[in-house]
Amino acid sequence: MSDENGNMRERILLEAARLLRRHGYENTTLRDIAKNLEIKAGSIYYHFSSKEDILIEVLDKGIDNVFSSVKKQMALLSKEASPRDFLVAAIEGHLRGVFQYGDFSSANIRTYRQAPDQARQAHRKHRKAYSDFWHEIIANMQDDLRFPEDIETTQRFLMNALNVTVEWYDWQDDAESFDRFIAVITGNILNGIVN
Repeated sequence: MSDENGNMRERILLEAARLLRRHGYENTTLRDIAKNLEIKAGSIYYHFSSKEDILIEVLDKGIDNVFSSVKKQMALLSKEASPRDFLVAAIEGHLRGVFQYGDFSSANIRTYRQAPDQARQAHRKHRKAYSDFWHEIIANMQDDLRFPEDIETTQRFLMNALNVTVEWYDWQDDAESFDRFIAVITGNILNGIVN
């Protein structure tokens, strides 16, 4: 029975992420989620106390899944890896995570600013941990690759550039073309579009 409950909980989160990605927070209702899952709206309350609680979990998964993907990519680096290698691995991990968990990632990107204050506060520690991680990577790059001194602006630009790819790149689960896509994005970030 607990597996069924866990499975239904995940199904609710997956459907909520899909709807939040498409319609935003205000235009996504528990009734819509239930209808798409072919369950009664009231049964959602067995797993979540409110729409806001669902939103918080979707936001958290949107960051945590991508962060996990980045850590996995960075774990492949050798001890002799340079700050540049760390940046390349972080970019690749981020892009792989964003596309692997597209609905959660995109829902996070699109609905964070729409979220009620309480939901943003509950989610903030996840967001801060990931932001701090990137801040450290960029700070380490400054001496090595003459990165801009304004770390915060550089970080925001980089995150926005990486995040928006999930909205326009049509990934067809083709590993070879996705690897090329990652190489182009990484090359543009490291070398600039105009040399």
